[in-house]
Amino acid sequence: MLFDAAQKYESGSGWPSFKSPAGQAFIGERDDNAHGMVRVEIYCTACDGHLGHVFDDGPPPTGRRYCINGLALVFMPDVQDEEK
Repeated sequence: MLFDAAQKYESGSGWPSFKSPAGQAFIGERDDNAHGMVRVEIYCTACDGHLGHVFDDGPPPTGRRYCINGLALVFMPDVQDEEK
């Protein structure tokens, strides 16, 4: 699991946005200067797949906004939800 729905919020950007990843070990960061922009790309450390970008204008407590490509997300029910 890369992101938990509990960390999702409406950023107004039009992209699925999260306050933080489920675990930092699963997410890598690297500079992305493509298209004349300076951004930080986030990628899956297991497969090196592009997930989106992270910005420093998010809500507390992290102050970060993880904008994720919706096609990179697979929504899975929480195991606890299935047990109810």
